[in-house]
Amino acid sequence: MFDETNDLAELPEDDQLKRIVRRCAYLQETFEKYNSRLITTGLTGATMNKVLLINCVESYFLDINRLKAFHGMERADRFKIAGYLLKWLCKIKPIQIGPLGDLPANLQKRGLVVNENFALIHALIIAKVDKAKIEQRLVTSLLYSAHYRDLNGGVMAMQMETLARAYPRAF
Repeated sequence: MFDETNDLAELPEDDQLKRIVRRCAYLQETFEKYNSRLITTGLTGATMNKVLLINCVESYFLDINRLKAFHGMERADRFKIAGYLLKWLCKIKPIQIGPLGDLPANLQKRGLVVNENFALIHALIIAKVDKAKIEQRLVTSLLYSAHYRDLNGGVMAMQMETLARAYPRAF
């Protein structure tokens, strides 16, 4: 399960490593579920590169810790967690898919944004946004930005908060 605590800098080195490992394990588990859905659409051969995943998680924690230190925050809220994780998953792209050239054009296009789609789904879950309520046009726009734009974790956090207020997930 997702652990919302994020005070990595204040932990002893052994505990920092444990937090990184736990977050990586959570993302890997989430990827396995996501990948099973990819396979049903015809996109096969996706893998999670562990080295890139670790780099994502380390970069995420470094950003969150800098943010907290600069603003004197004790904890980052779920929107910042979602926004910064979205940023790093899209930047480093730990999900890798084999050659797309032999696939139909629609699958090639889907394969190009597999990291961004995974990151967005994950961020929406963390931010407690009901993705089913979001207009497809907006989802497409978010995916486009995640793929082609240089993302800022703070801006993504504000977008996640705005989406959570507009499309809250029922509990």
